[in-house]
Amino acid sequence: MNDITKQQKKKAQIYLASAFILLLSLVILYVYFLSLSVVEVVVRKQIDSDISHIHSDISELEETYISMQHSVSQEIAMQQGFVKTTKKVFVDRSDTDLALSDRSR
Repeated sequence: MNDITKQQKKKAQIYLASAFILLLSLVILYVYFLSLSVVEVVVRKQIDSDISHIHSDISELEETYISMQHSVSQEIAMQQGFVKTTKKVFVDRSDTDLALSDRSR
């Protein structure tokens, strides 16, 4: 009987050690994955910030491009003899009557 209780005690110690190792492993994995998710959030915020700065840089470059394109066009037009007008003429189509002519007659 003494041998049976010693074997049961030994098994209980093995089960307890296994459960403790399993619990410790799960806690370590939990902390690892938690820290990994925090790092991912920080990296994502940094990427979002970088994207925002890149969009800002692109907007500034587009603005510069458009203004330079406009000045080049104006310089070329001036060199070809065009002048800036002060009086602008707009076309108005207030009369909407249409005439259909039959050319076959």
